[in-house]
Amino acid sequence: QIQQSATSTRFLTKADFLALNNIRLGYTLPSTFVDKMGLSNLDLFITGDNLAFWSARKGFNPSTSATGNSNFYSYAPLSTIVFGVNLTL
Repeated sequence: QIQQSATSTRFLTKADFLALNNIRLGYTLPSTFVDKMGLSNLDLFITGDNLAFWSARKGFNPSTSATGNSNFYSYAPLSTIVFGVNLTL
């Protein structure tokens, strides 16, 4: 007798991926330069979120769906880039 609904690995698919979710780069200007501007501290930074996603399975992002459905009201996270300045008077 054939058990058609038995547990099987036939539907399992490899879903390995690599994602660059968050990165922040910053630079603190030297105090000799900052002092001339009348400041105590000056930091410049750039932050990026959801910048890259690599997967062998085109159109499927397993991090956005717990059930494996990638096209049912599920969208890939937006990429954002923020530039910023921190200064202390």
